[in-house]
Amino acid sequence: MHFILQATRQLLLPYRHLLITTIGIAVVHYGLATISQSVSFENGASAIWPSSGFYLAIVLLIGNRVGIPILLSELIINSLVFYRDAPTIISISLIGMVEPLVTAWLLNQFIDYRNLFERSLNVLKFLLLILPSPVVTTSFAVAVLCLTGKLPWEFYGTVWATWSISVITGRLIVTPAILAWTTRFWWRERINWQWMTEFVVVLSLLAGIGRVAFWLGYPLEYMMIPLLLWSAFRFRATESTLMVVIISAIAVFGTARGLSSFARSSVIESFWSLQSFICVIALTTYLLLAVVNENRKAESRLRHTNEALEQRVQKRTIELQVAKESADAANQAKSEFLANMSHELRTPLNGILGYAQILNRSKVLPAKERHGVEIIHQCGSHLLTLINDVLDLSKIEARKLELAPKAIHFPSFLQGVAEICRIRADQKGIDFVYNPEPQLPEGIFADEKRLRQVLLNLLGNAIKFTDKGAVTLKVAIIENHANPSTRRIKFQVEDTGVGIAPDQLDKIFQAFEQVGDRQHQFENLLAF
Repeated sequence: MHFILQATRQLLLPYRHLLITTIGIAVVHYGLATISQSVSFENGASAIWPSSGFYLAIVLLIGNRVGIPILLSELIINSLVFYRDAPTIISISLIGMVEPLVTAWLLNQFIDYRNLFERSLNVLKFLLLILPSPVVTTSFAVAVLCLTGKLPWEFYGTVWATWSISVITGRLIVTPAILAWTTRFWWRERINWQWMTEFVVVLSLLAGIGRVAFWLGYPLEYMMIPLLLWSAFRFRATESTLMVVIISAIAVFGTARGLSSFARSSVIESFWSLQSFICVIALTTYLLLAVVNENRKAESRLRHTNEALEQRVQKRTIELQVAKESADAANQAKSEFLANMSHELRTPLNGILGYAQILNRSKVLPAKERHGVEIIHQCGSHLLTLINDVLDLSKIEARKLELAPKAIHFPSFLQGVAEICRIRADQKGIDFVYNPEPQLPEGIFADEKRLRQVLLNLLGNAIKFTDKGAVTLKVAIIENHANPSTRRIKFQVEDTGVGIAPDQLDKIFQAFEQVGDRQHQFENLLAF
């Protein structure tokens, strides 16, 4: 006996889940159908058939395996409540099972129902994909009623329109609400009392406007749309879809009782006005929810991109700082190396120059050897100049070139510069005119080497670019009115050369730039 009971239990175990699922679906279907019938119009038409939305939602959530429980629940409720003959019961029940399965298959092919409110395109696809199967299956369902004598054929079009639209409206209202509440783990979230208070206030305003519009008959129903927009901006899909369901229920109840502004003398007019209103508020809310979520995602992506960019900039800044420190260290090491090298080279070079001067002052040194000693002294002086120039270049690169001002005899300094330039002018066959002002000071405090270098560069350029005529150097005193105790010296170079074109004047202040024709530029290179 125990073995028989155990075997029976194992045999019935796979059917227990099917039985429980069927009973649960049948109970929900019966409750929704009863509510829908209680607020139906005079001809028995319902503005919303919520069972169709419920069926579609559970197929999306559970899968196609729920098709058999749907069929069984349809058979049970249709035989107990709506129909009496077997052909009608079986036909309508099969249609009730096939319809959500086909629609769920279409939705799964083109959109992700879990992210229905994440993109506005998903909402539009949802609306388009829930249309085909009700249109087709309702045609067969109404035909069955006409064939079995439950409905005259002359009412086929009217019943088909009201039936198919009520099924579509039920899916548009019920399915998104069930998906929103079942795909979000709202029970795990902490309660935000400020947010909850705001939601209660908005819900109370909706209830108040709904009572005025659908119980008292004042045309204020579209005043609910701003509150739905506020809900879409401030709340989530769960709360917004709940508001759509509540408004739809109030509108259906009030219109069915003839209390709203949608109530007309014609049932069909009332039916269409009510369903238009429900579809408008539902689609407006869903699309706005999707747009808000898209904007939030875009803002989040932008924020993450900015954060990543800031991190990259910060990282790059650190790398550049490290590179700059490395370059500064390399420049410092190079400057120190060149300074040490120049010091080491100048020490023996000074000895060579010193002994060359001593030998040059010797009375017993023959003329030929004295000439050789002079060449040694000239070469050593030139080498010392090169060493100093290398050290100056390293200081320029490191931006550490410093002036070394000292007291110099100004007339002798100018005379030396003029004699050097006069020799170069005589070589080109042009005149060199040195025109100092008589009131020039005897002594000045300046960096002799740098000042000589600037003057020789200016005069050298004037000589090189002058083929005939003269080059004139004028030196004058300029009174410093801002500080009368000091005076400034003006150096003016004039020549009769080719000059500089006006459009090339800015280039003379740029590093490593030359102006003029190619021949003079080549002569510059040769002169240097």
